Parts: sequence; structure tokens; C-alpha cells
Amino acid sequence: LTSLVVWCSEPERCGRDIAGQRCRRMPLILLCGYPCSGKSAVVTLLAGCLHTHRPDCQIEVVSEESIASAHPAATTTIDPRVAIYMDANLEKQLRAEIKSQTERALTGKKPSNTIVIVDANNYIKGYRYELYCTAKSMRHQQAILHCTTGLDTCREINTALGRYPEAVFSEVVTRFERPNSSSRWDNPLYEICLPQELEQERDNSRQDLRALVDKLTDRILSELLSSGTRVRPNQSTVPTQAADSNYLQIVDLATTEVISAILAAQTNGADFASLPPHLAPPDSGAAPNLDLTDGFAWTASTLTKAKRQYLSFLRANATQLASTKKRTTPFEAAVLFMHFLNNEAQRTTFLS
Repeated sequence: LTSLVVWCSEPERCGRDIAGQRCRRMPLILLCGYPCSGKSAVVTLLAGCLHTHRPDCQIEVVSEESIASAHPAATTTIDPRVAIYMDANLEKQLRAEIKSQTERALTGKKPSNTIVIVDANNYIKGYRYELYCTAKSMRHQQAILHCTTGLDTCREINTALGRYPEAVFSEVVTRFERPNSSSRWDNPLYEICLPQELEQERDNSRQDLRALVDKLTDRILSELLSSGTRVRPNQSTVPTQAADSNYLQIVDLATTEVISAILAAQTNGADFASLPPHLAPPDSGAAPNLDLTDGFAWTASTLTKAKRQYLSFLRANATQLASTKKRTTPFEAAVLFMHFLNNEAQRTTFLS
């Protein structure tokens, strides 16, 4: 994600030169922090401040709480995430849906001046890395906004709101992996902390929080949105595609063979599925496997659906990926498909 040097009020002209400079894509901002650390309150104020300073920009918020509310497992408790956080599979589904909606916000028919903010716990560094790769593959810069409110304060707020049972609250806190600005997927890193007297002096605290968000907005505008940073996809974020017309045919045949190998391994009671031996050249090194013991139902139907989604992704990115002159081999196509199946977010989507 690159930030805007020229703030374009004519989205249909995005990508063209305006005033001698090229419009750039808006950033993806990920919230993270303990439960009840003030993330949603910060997002509400931040969205308002950004819109005030840049009225030509649109703000789209991907809300974890809203997504959880629509989940069939959501209960009538004060927060719909309680039941979801108590079940690892449901939590995986929630993360997959957050990622899916974030991807749609970045790739959909939105004006190029749309800033996407993900209001969620985002406590797993590997998950933040996945979103970083997604953003970078679409030429968007990702920034992390860490709500650093202390654990004791978060626990007091949770108790006052009655949001999570203590066991659920403690479990989510334990799993939280703090962002590290030395990691490229956690950089740039912004931090904000709720005022300490949030509950005792509510009005004053709200004013203090607004002042903190105002300062944060100034930093984001000057350091992130007005920078000249250009984000370019690389091999770790964009799959390689051959320029020749046989590319999709190669992928189609390779994925069909991978599916056959997975079904055969499952029938034989194997713990994992490997690539067909004839696809791998002698010097290919270690090839990825697919774990068959993690509870996912690898049926012919789900694998066929996964293949369709994989081919659709490649077709959708054909224009961007066709610039490479390296010929894709069946082995490379099979490896990419196996990585696709191993991706938690993708897998949950086509198994649902």
C-alpha cells in the first residue's frame, strides 16, 4: 500500500497522472491490543479525525465485533465474540472472514481514496503477516496501531462492562503477541493508550482520548499518508505466472494430480499428503505436505471448490503476473496449490 502524495477527489482518474504526480493507494491500518484496550473507541475517533482533515477520503472499517454478531454461533451475551473465542475452529472462521472482508475492501470497486481500518484484536503475529502480504500484493502499505492500555486497566474495563468471562479474557490476553517495529509487517507502528482515569472521570477522559487521537491523526497524515513510499509486490507476496498461453492449462493439470494424491493418501489413512513423485524434479528439495490430521474434511467436493477458487485468483491477477518470462513448471504449480491449501484463511473459506 502506498500513501497518497496527491489526494484525489476524482477516484475514476486514479492511476493517471494528476498535477504531474501519480495517485497512490491508501494504507491499510490494523488495530491490535488486549481485549477492552479501547480499540473501537480509538477507531471511531480516528475515522472522524481523518475525515475532518481529509474530507476527500473515505474511511471503511472492518469490525470484528460486527462480523462476529453475524456468525451463527453468536449468543445473546453482551459480546458475540464470547462463544467464538471459546472454540478454536470458530475463532479461525472469524479470522478468515475478517481477512476476506479486508481483501474485498482493498480490491473491490472502492474509490482509490478509501482508507481501510481493521478493528480487531489481531493478536497473532502470523495473521498480521498474512494481512501484510495481502496488502503488499495489492500495492497497499500496512500500518499497525497498537492500543497499549495496561492489563489491569483492561481487566477493570472488562469487569465494568461485563463483556468477557475472566477465563476467556485471560486466555485471549495470554495469546497476544505484541507487535515489534523491527518486523516489516509491524512497521510502521503507532501506539496509543487509554487515559488511566477512564472510568472515574469519564468526560475528562474522553477529552483526553480525543486529544491523543488528534495527535495520532497528525502523525498518520504526515508520516504515512503524505510519504512518498511506493509499495511493490515481490516474490513472497505475488505468485509467479508464466507469460505463455499454456500457463492455466499447466496449473489445471498439476492441481488435478495434487487432488488425486490427497484423496488417495486420505483413503490409505496417511497422516499427511505429499506431492506426486513424478511432479518433483530430483533437485527440487523439500516439497510442502498437507496435514490430514487437523480435523478438516478433505473431500472431493471441497478440493474441487478450492481448485476453482485458486484458478479464479490466478485469472484475476493474470494481467499483473504475466510480465514474468520464467516458464512455470508443473512442480511449481503444484507447490503453489499446496501452499494455497495450507493457508488457514483460504482453507476455512472453501470448507465452510
